[in-house]
Amino acid sequence: MLSYIAEKERKKIRQRQREEIKKAKENGVNFGRPKIKVDDFEYYYDQDYDQEEMTAGEAMNELDISKSTFYRRKS
Repeated sequence: MLSYIAEKERKKIRQRQREEIKKAKENGVNFGRPKIKVDDFEYYYDQDYDQEEMTAGEAMNELDISKSTFYRRKS
């Protein structure tokens, strides 16, 4: 009997949560981690790294970004 009540309560909670998320998205709320702004990425990638004038590590250090951010932006 208690498991039935707990299951019903959990379903109510999930439904309310879905409704609130839908309202928030309609109001323009962004979920998740904020995106990192890298202004000069295209320049460093096209001009230096792509033409082998700079290594990937040097480009990452110059842009002050992590390895995963560099390769995610590259692809």
